[in-house]
Amino acid sequence: MPEHRRSRPSGAGRLRACSSVELYSCARCEGSLRLQMASSLQPGATGAPPEDYHLTAAELEKYERDGWVIKRNVFTREECERLIAHMKAVHDDGAPDYPPSAKRRPSDWNGWGQPHLYDKTISQWMLDQRLRAPLSDVMGGDEPEGIKSYWWFKVQEGFTRRHCDGTALPKCTGVWIPMCDVDGGVDVGTLGLQTGSHRGRRVDHDSVQRSGRVTTHSSDGSILGPLVTEIYGENERNGCQLDKVVARAGDAVIFHGHLFHHAVFGNDPERFRQVLACHYIPAGYTHWPHVLWERVAFDGTCRWSDGTDVETAAAYVNARLPPHP
Repeated sequence: MPEHRRSRPSGAGRLRACSSVELYSCARCEGSLRLQMASSLQPGATGAPPEDYHLTAAELEKYERDGWVIKRNVFTREECERLIAHMKAVHDDGAPDYPPSAKRRPSDWNGWGQPHLYDKTISQWMLDQRLRAPLSDVMGGDEPEGIKSYWWFKVQEGFTRRHCDGTALPKCTGVWIPMCDVDGGVDVGTLGLQTGSHRGRRVDHDSVQRSGRVTTHSSDGSILGPLVTEIYGENERNGCQLDKVVARAGDAVIFHGHLFHHAVFGNDPERFRQVLACHYIPAGYTHWPHVLWERVAFDGTCRWSDGTDVETAAAYVNARLPPHP
């Protein structure tokens, strides 16, 4: 079991919801962490209200064809600079509200997974209303729910392998937000996307399981590695090219969960390239396998399956998946 985690609310019922302000106790920390989810409407980087961030017809067509699209100027450069300063302060102060494993040596700039669980500022970015409309557009009008976040200070070697987030996170849509300008990997590290690969064969979680107990992110490397190589090559032969993202600070790269992608180093692998990535699933998706992960709506409401909802297969998956985080 993890050494630090938020306690899951108790109670009966098929779905458990909490209010937008919820007090969570931490098993290894003194006191409790109050996490305030952002629900207020915020003006966009161009001064437009949140509802004006819907994808245009051309942007939606590109997303459906290529598996990714960039929504420009979602956040301002000033907002990005403030988030960079905040996360540096978290690092320098020893990440006091994060799990013990998140503490970093001064020279260690590895990022953090799931910071929205412990950091009010990250949760506000994850649920910023400017992201709601474009996410709903790519989900066919369904409401998005946040399920995962990651913060990077620099490009990390472990993320340069080709992969699809939808393997472990079915039905997900990713949003990759650079805090600085990225130039396609020339000087600054970026994101490489195999354009159109979401329309090819998919790597599903159950097809890459190692034998024995099944868990949320486990995979048999002897199955996964060759399968990814095979399908990636097949996609290349079918005309799917590698595109390296060129974007400005505050742009939002929205990409399909089954789009192959990977991190790309720039000329200087030690150069800072701060990025926040978040993942979302449609509220109407009823077979989300990670039944102990909260699904966070844009009004701040959290919900879980309690494992008794056979209609969503939770009774089956709850018996085999570990709690998270």
